[in-house]
Amino acid sequence: MLSLALDHPEWESALLEQVEKNKPHVENPEEVLARLRTSYREWVPNESSEEGNNALWWKENLPEVRKRVENLISYFRPREEDITRQLVIVPSDNLLPSTESGQSFHIAGTTIVISHTKNWENMEHKFLHGIVNPVTERLEGKIPKEKVIALASRELRERQEYGEHAESLLNEELIRTFNESIETGKGISSFEDFKKAVDEKNDEALAGVLNDSKMKERCAEVGISSVEDFRTHLQDYYDAFEKNELREKIYPLYRKFEVARTKEPTLRFEDFLDQNLAQAF
Repeated sequence: MLSLALDHPEWESALLEQVEKNKPHVENPEEVLARLRTSYREWVPNESSEEGNNALWWKENLPEVRKRVENLISYFRPREEDITRQLVIVPSDNLLPSTESGQSFHIAGTTIVISHTKNWENMEHKFLHGIVNPVTERLEGKIPKEKVIALASRELRERQEYGEHAESLLNEELIRTFNESIETGKGISSFEDFKKAVDEKNDEALAGVLNDSKMKERCAEVGISSVEDFRTHLQDYYDAFEKNELREKIYPLYRKFEVARTKEPTLRFEDFLDQNLAQAF
C-alpha cells in the first residue's frame, strides 16, 4: 500500500492514515515508507519477468473485468461516492501464496486489486469489499454484533483469524455468500446434503479426497485418520469445517433482496440491509 506513494506523492497522507487504521501491527509506517524510497531508487525492473506475463493476461481480459464489475455495481447499486473511478489490477500470480489469496484497498477514487489470473471469483470478492465495507461501516449501530460473532463459522473466526470482529465477519460472509451461493446459483448446503455427497462416493474415491493435504490437516484436527473414521465422524467434521450458521441467515436475506429488486429496480442493497438486517437475526 505504502509503495503507491512513491509514484503518487499526493496519496501519501491518505495511505499512511489507512495503514495506521487498518494495519495496527505496523508500528512505524513512516519508517517503512522511507525504506521503500531507498529500495525503489535502487530497483531495476526486469522487463521479461513473470509480472509482465500477468500484466498482459489482465490487459487482454479487461473487457471481462469491466463486465463483471458493472454487473456487481448494477446488483448492489452502491452510493455514488462508493463507486470506484479507476480499477487497477496488480500483476501478482508469482507474489501470492495461492489462487485464493489476494488483497484490495481504495485510495482517492481508485481501487487497487491484487488477485490471481486463475480465480475470477477472488477478483470479484476483493472488489466487493469496496462496496460492502462502507455499507456495514454506516450501519454499524444496527449490526447485531454478538449474534454475528456467535453464528460465524469456525473457519472464519479461528482458522482465517477474523477473530471476534463482527463487522469483518459480516463483510466476509456477505461477500462469500454472494460469490459462492447467489452468483453461482448453488444455494446453501445442509448436513444432509453433505452426507449425501459423501455417501455417493465409494471408499476408493473418498480416500483420494482425504489424501489432499488440506483435508489431511482438517481430519487430523478432529481425530480422523481413515475413510472409516471419516464416515463415522462425519457430523464432527461437518460441524468443524462446513457448518455456517451465519450464511444460513444471510442467504435468505439475498433472496428477499432479489424479490424486492423485481418490484423496485433502483433499490440499493444498503437501504434494503438497513431495513432488514436486524430482523434477519
